[in-house]
Amino acid sequence: MFFRKTPHPAPVPPAVITPEVKTSIATALRRLSYFDRAYDLGLLRCSTRSTYLDDLRHDFEIALAYNDLKSVRIELTDSNKVVGASFRISFDGQGLAGAPRKDSAALETPLIDRTRFSGKRLLVTGIHQPSYAKQLRLNWSTAETYRMGAGSTFASDFTARSSNGLTQGEFFADRQSIHLMEIVNSTPDGPYAFARSLTLGNDTSIFVVKAKAPGLDLSIGRKVKGLVVMTPRGLQARALEAV
Repeated sequence: MFFRKTPHPAPVPPAVITPEVKTSIATALRRLSYFDRAYDLGLLRCSTRSTYLDDLRHDFEIALAYNDLKSVRIELTDSNKVVGASFRISFDGQGLAGAPRKDSAALETPLIDRTRFSGKRLLVTGIHQPSYAKQLRLNWSTAETYRMGAGSTFASDFTARSSNGLTQGEFFADRQSIHLMEIVNSTPDGPYAFARSLTLGNDTSIFVVKAKAPGLDLSIGRKVKGLVVMTPRGLQARALEAV
């Protein structure tokens, strides 16, 4: 009796970590670390593994080199495991050849009530091909999918600029984070306006870029609703809607 031998699969060639891969992962980890510190989450620190952040960087670079890292995100959840806020970085950007990077390590962070969220987690889409699993340092497992609450999203300009378009960032915040705002200063032909948050109940100025609110009437006295975010230049409005 003869048996046909099953051929062993060809060995996977070592990952090639290109400068583009390094830029993408470095950008992602800086932004995720900023978000992590802003809300005091501690997701990128591990008390039992001092090399945790370096290990994350290594595994992300390996997965992206094999074109198997789609996105990384941080989720904040309530007691019912409903996602009320998140920050996602995707790696499908084409990049702009020759354009300068503007990496200030900054980020737009929505004003949210941190006490509403009892859960937090770091999720990765990708890192699932067994062919290169032995090259990874961390043990990755399948995570449960949580329901997203009703809310608004907006793109992270800082994330895209910092990597020259190789990475894209997106924030989500649920309806409980929406602010009611009143326009207090606006030049009809100007590109900007200023608002104050009626939700916060103070006169702090909120910067509004009209190009980010196409079609909205932003004349003085008008009321709008949307997210208020902290930036290095102060409070700004995002995801604006008419009231």
